Amino acid sequence: MSTVTNAARNVPDDPALPALSTLFPPSGAPHFIANALGELTGHHVEAEAVQIPYIRYRPGKSCVLLWSYEDDAGNPVLASGRVFYNQRTDKLLANNNNRRLIDAATVLLGDGEAPYRHFPEHRLLLQLFPLDLRLPRLVLAANPAWLSERLSANAITATPISYKPWRRCVYRYDLEASGERKSYYAKLFRDDRGEELLGWHQAIISSMSAYHSPWTIPKAVGYIPEARMLLFDAIHNVVKVRTLLRPSLKDPATKQRLLSYISTAAEGLASFQRSAINNPPSQTPRELIAAFRKDCMGVATVAPELAATAGKVLDQLESAAHDFAAEPFVPTHGAFRHDQLLDADGRLIVLDLDTICSSGQSADAGNFLGYLDLTAVRRPRLQPIIDDCARAFLETLAGIGLTSPQWVAWYRAIAHVKKGLRSFFSLQPGWPETAQRMLSLAEATLREGRHA
Repeated sequence: MSTVTNAARNVPDDPALPALSTLFPPSGAPHFIANALGELTGHHVEAEAVQIPYIRYRPGKSCVLLWSYEDDAGNPVLASGRVFYNQRTDKLLANNNNRRLIDAATVLLGDGEAPYRHFPEHRLLLQLFPLDLRLPRLVLAANPAWLSERLSANAITATPISYKPWRRCVYRYDLEASGERKSYYAKLFRDDRGEELLGWHQAIISSMSAYHSPWTIPKAVGYIPEARMLLFDAIHNVVKVRTLLRPSLKDPATKQRLLSYISTAAEGLASFQRSAINNPPSQTPRELIAAFRKDCMGVATVAPELAATAGKVLDQLESAAHDFAAEPFVPTHGAFRHDQLLDADGRLIVLDLDTICSSGQSADAGNFLGYLDLTAVRRPRLQPIIDDCARAFLETLAGIGLTSPQWVAWYRAIAHVKKGLRSFFSLQPGWPETAQRMLSLAEATLREGRHA
């Protein structure tokens, strides 16, 4: 959870969202939000105790926030807010399907209070979890009676693990069925992508097993269409590889272990890219550049200097993409990073393949390195071990002859652009400095890549 003060977020002045700044007092949540949460839950809520673990800002269009706090019993309480540039909330609340969803959430929460508040003066809709008008199946996913019937369980505990309002949610289910205890993770999407992802996951596991890959992915075991829910077997006894970064600075054994994981991650890309995935979406360099140029159009309305700098870097990336010899397109993770790596009883697991696509052979490698760079920008003390990780990763790539050094640098540089812009869209503390450093890194990386 975020513990930073809102004063560090540098909230832009957005003419289309005039109430945006009111959502970020010096700390915690606005008092009117805390009061509304108190009314919805029946408990007093201290505004300063509320945290903001998630923000997704789109200049001139909307801002989605997640507020979180613990009740008197220590249980987490989640609520989302969305600010609109117009009065769309009126239409959303008048929609018959949404009214039925609100009624179902009211029954589930059991206190007779409709679990939302509308603040027209702020163009803000506040929803108490699990109500989410863009994720209507979330109410099913939180319903113990429905879950017990659908999963054939005698008893079940449902715990939200990761929630991105209006986009997706991850649950952990611990249940007892037929005298056995089982655990699953479930991803809920706002569309039907989970059904296709199930087949892709199964194909990847089969292929990576056949090629004796040094890492694998979580086992997807089923898809429940009425909940848009993709189920995975839970993974036990895990160590998150990212937690080894700091102790590696002082402990040689931990450092050796970390670098072994990093090398294994690179080595396994060869097996992953042989996976037989049917018709994944493509993501060409041209499409990536076009998407970020579109992002910059919105950024320009409130942060013109950032948009101009990003546009300049995108010009350089576009020129380089024309100059470099084309490389093969292969199955691509789409968000390959060191914080997706788990050690499960000595077996390396790579998480979160929601963004599977067909892209350049160097795409995953470049993204991995770009995220390592972002980690060093955010936590400068880790720069020495980040450098060691990047070196181990690149040496392994060179050893298996998998990728083009020029294209690795290209994808690493465009990952810098992505991470720099994302620091702005998530209003991360100090985003102006982070964005500028990432864009400067992109230029330097691309220069080096041209001479690789």
